[in-house]
Amino acid sequence: MVESNSESEFDSYYASAHVLLTSMERRDGELEKTLKKFGDMRKNFASYCIAAIPGNRGLLGNANSEQNHSSALAYLNDGVKGKNYYCQHLTTLIKDLLHREQWKRNKTNALIFKLNQELSIEKARLSMAPATDTNTDLITAADKLNNNSYQRYKGSRNRADAELCVSSDICPLTQETVIKVSSVKHPDAPPRIFHSVTDRCKCHGRLKEDDMCAHEIKANGGFQISFFKTCHLKRECVEGSLSGWAPPTTRPIDEIIGYEAVSTPALTVPQSEQEDGTDFLVGTPEDGVVNKHENAAALPMDCFPEKTGKCKPLDTHAVKTVLS
Repeated sequence: MVESNSESEFDSYYASAHVLLTSMERRDGELEKTLKKFGDMRKNFASYCIAAIPGNRGLLGNANSEQNHSSALAYLNDGVKGKNYYCQHLTTLIKDLLHREQWKRNKTNALIFKLNQELSIEKARLSMAPATDTNTDLITAADKLNNNSYQRYKGSRNRADAELCVSSDICPLTQETVIKVSSVKHPDAPPRIFHSVTDRCKCHGRLKEDDMCAHEIKANGGFQISFFKTCHLKRECVEGSLSGWAPPTTRPIDEIIGYEAVSTPALTVPQSEQEDGTDFLVGTPEDGVVNKHENAAALPMDCFPEKTGKCKPLDTHAVKTVLS
């Protein structure tokens, strides 16, 4: 059931498992209950459900997190994989993880530089080729996308030119004009329907990387930057967290309520009430008894530390000290 590629395939396996459990001589109610719960949670693990999530990259579950965790453990254990012998102090752990991040950034920056050089060569080649619609579109894509995203777009563009055709039709239900993208190699296959050029395709290729597939390229007539995410765009270096955290100049709640812009008038006490000072004494004998008007006028708003259960990130000075 985990590797089911369609809903019908999942239902077939589920029905077979249910028949197997109910046909046992001594039925196990807990096991049948577990099977039903397993079937109800199919969206969390079934291959066909995960494949429908945009940007799944063909991976199941938390593969990205597991890979990053494994890489961190291997670095902390001097390249040893599968076992953990690291048992340093928490401060040493933070220092070592920051050094790992710096090492990964340098390694990734070198790779980005290499891929950008390959992309520059590709742009130079396209500029010397005939100025066809496809070449002009690829040059536009090469100016915006990183090398990996460009290579996928180039393959999809070539497929759109060679294997797909586009036409307009009237939807019989809504009487609206729709865009139909059909396959030339497989004319019997159902076409992809787009109600507008902003509609996104639901094919597995588009959902896997969450960029433009061949059907969208054909429907839109070429490259559309709005169909790509930030992770697909070109960059010169890694934008990581080694620069440290800079605290905000004002607290968010102050900006929301406009505290800095409000002037609080000085507190005045009527003359008739000043004669009896006991009315304005607050507190307990343990904490100390104070005059509440004097206390309210004297204490600033930020005199007490902010109470929060969240851990604050390292500031810029602390990160530079560790990496120096």
